[in-house]
Parts: sequence; structure tokens; C-alpha cells
Amino acid sequence: MRFGKGCSAGIESWYGDKGIRILNCSVEANAFGNETGSISETAGIRIHANDSLVAYSLIRDNFGHGIAVVRYNKDVFNVTITRNSIYNNTKLGIDLVNADNLEIAHRGDNVTLNDGVLNCSMANCGVDYPVITISELDGDQLYVEGFIGNESIGGSSNFANASIEFTWSGIQQMETVLSETTGATARSFPDTMERDGYTLEA
Repeated sequence: MRFGKGCSAGIESWYGDKGIRILNCSVEANAFGNETGSISETAGIRIHANDSLVAYSLIRDNFGHGIAVVRYNKDVFNVTITRNSIYNNTKLGIDLVNADNLEIAHRGDNVTLNDGVLNCSMANCGVDYPVITISELDGDQLYVEGFIGNESIGGSSNFANASIEFTWSGIQQMETVLSETTGATARSFPDTMERDGYTLEA
């Protein structure tokens, strides 16, 4: 299903209860404003509901963030965003928004820095993003190393069961998951996949 050229968010769950499922959707070129040029709410998708899932979707060319997970006047947690192609949005691919006013709730607050802890008074419990420290291509094998946690400290045991996805993305193609690993410190990933004549290992 395609959601495109909306004046605000392409898909909205403002004050949703829980269990929103967004699967196999194309969310493109949204949030560019109404016929007067007024822009009030920006994102391809806004999640404001617990236990939600965004998967197998194309989210691109939106004004603002690709996906905004918003905590405003209520806790929002257990949101899973997986196996999507998210690119060419004017701001972040995914923004965890901790809003104390409507302006931030509508437009986002940009990067939430890693702190190595889970704090459910923040959007999606303030989950940290992966930090890649090494990425080396040796022939047809790609080696990646990194961690999840405070960038000045290193991997945090709070994310020991976190799942990290590495994907191959082509122009106007859905991303294909090459490898998935579990652990606070991501080291080597032995899965291989052949794509467009090349075999990659991550």
C-alpha cells in the first residue's frame, strides 16, 4: 500500500492505543505542507502507540524524519522497526522524539545521543543505536565491528540481547538483510549473500 504526498505524516498513530502494524508499505514524499505552503507536522510515519511494528516498508523522500517515535504526554515503548528501506528523507531515518511541547512532537528533536542505559521515560526506552568502529572490505568479504552503548565508553550489557541488522541497499530497491547478530558488542558476522554478481559477508 502506498502513502504519498500527504501534507503531514504519511501514516499517523497520534494517541493510538497499542499494537499498530505497518507492513509492506511505501511511504514517500509526505509532510511538505498544505496548499498554502504551511508545514506543521513532519515525518513519513509517526508512531505514538506502544507495541508497534514497522517492517518490510519503503520510507523515502519525506520532509523531516523517515520515522518519528514520539513520547509526548505518555510513555511510548516496545516499538520495533525492522527490515525497511529508509533513505533520502530530509532529516534522520529514525528519530526517537522526547517532546515536552507540541512543536517538538510534530517536528522531532533530532539525534538522541547514546548513554548506555534503557530509560522508559524516554521514547522507546531511549534505546541506543549501533556504533560501527571498523568496516573493511577484503575481496568479496565485508568485515564489520562495533558496539551498542555510550560512544565514549563502549558496549553496554543493557543491550546484550539487542538484534543488529546489516543490509544491502540498491537504488530504488528494498534492502535485503545480509546478517543479523545478537550482543552488546558486534564483532564478525559469518552470513553470506550473493547480490548483483558479488558475494558479501558481514
